[in-house]
Amino acid sequence: MRRVEPGDGPELQRFRWWQFPGGAHFHLKYREARGEPRRYSDDVRHWVNQSSSEVKAQLYESGIQAAAGRIPNAFPVKGGVIEGAMSGSDMERCHHAAGN
Repeated sequence: MRRVEPGDGPELQRFRWWQFPGGAHFHLKYREARGEPRRYSDDVRHWVNQSSSEVKAQLYESGIQAAAGRIPNAFPVKGGVIEGAMSGSDMERCHHAAGN
């Protein structure tokens, strides 16, 4: 897995229908023990950096960028990690893996 860097805080931009061929969003809603809701979003724009063969993903927590990293990656979140990987031209995998 690649190194994950801290995010610099921009807000998650709305994903439009015409961006679907060149990107993907994965959303995870999580409720803490006290009942506070959180939403994690993994934003991958795989056509943006295809020429350099470096595809980056950004992790947003409640709409604010919390981390960024090249794919394949594993973003640490409460209760586990969000893992992402690419195939030749599209997202192969993006899922939440529960921690111990």
